[in-house]
Amino acid sequence: MGWKKIIWPLSVILIMIQFLYGQDFKIDKSILNEAAVGARAAGMGRAFTALANDANALDWNPAGLALFHKSSAIVVSSFNFGKINIIPPANLVNSKKKYQGRENGSFKLNYIGFTFPMQVQTLEITSSIVIRNITDLNEHPRWTTIDESNDTQWDIKEDRSGGLFALATGVGIKVLDNVSLGTTLNFLTGNHDYKNTDILKTKDSDLEDWYEWKNKFSGFSVDFGFIWNISKLVIVGSRLTFPYTINYARIEYSDSNTAPQGGSAQAKFNAHVKKPLHVSYGLALNLSPDLVFVFDYIYRPWQKIKIYE
Repeated sequence: MGWKKIIWPLSVILIMIQFLYGQDFKIDKSILNEAAVGARAAGMGRAFTALANDANALDWNPAGLALFHKSSAIVVSSFNFGKINIIPPANLVNSKKKYQGRENGSFKLNYIGFTFPMQVQTLEITSSIVIRNITDLNEHPRWTTIDESNDTQWDIKEDRSGGLFALATGVGIKVLDNVSLGTTLNFLTGNHDYKNTDILKTKDSDLEDWYEWKNKFSGFSVDFGFIWNISKLVIVGSRLTFPYTINYARIEYSDSNTAPQGGSAQAKFNAHVKKPLHVSYGLALNLSPDLVFVFDYIYRPWQKIKIYE
């Protein structure tokens, strides 16, 4: 739902460096938040590390590919919509002011994948190739404050577009009757455009102020996973993503005030960010044919993020 994309994640990392024109450059923290793929995984609260045994297993635990025994094609998309209800703090409430907010809806493809099972001697192997949206950076909130006491209106617009995508290929192997292993290679690419616009509307004129970032990036990562069916009751699994580097091949900045006469200024430089190690541990308890209890613990050491010019 769209309102979920308005709530800022509690795990926040801001990385600031001094920019050529005295601006602060911020690498958007949203690039660290992985998008969920699959209705079944979403319905289980994204606790899917130990149960990743369907066609989108590559996104959760590549070892689960070995548990999927048929060729398949899968397409996952999402449609976001909603509205924002703004309740200002009690000490700021003014009967002469009105607050409004909304977010534009969006439709996007999150996952396109193919799986191919095969038998190599006594080994059961399933390979997969997918194009997936690892991080969705699309947000388009609108905020409006109307002050009836002086007949002014303040509009704030944020437009974020783009994402971090991967062309991924993986393989899952059933090494024992109850143990499977898997690995994935992710070739990363993406872009992120962000524009913030403030418009102050008065009786006499409209004043507009804006600034904009445009980024392109690429990178590489490797996932390893395992799933162990200890018994009919208990399943455990784990996924490990090695640290990898996101290379910002192009970073551009422009605004409405830097250059005279309403012009704009741009600058470009290269940077790369080391994304943190990702480790997830999963537990599944098959209490009955119709009742499964699942638990996931995800560890991402945010303090290991570094930026280099």
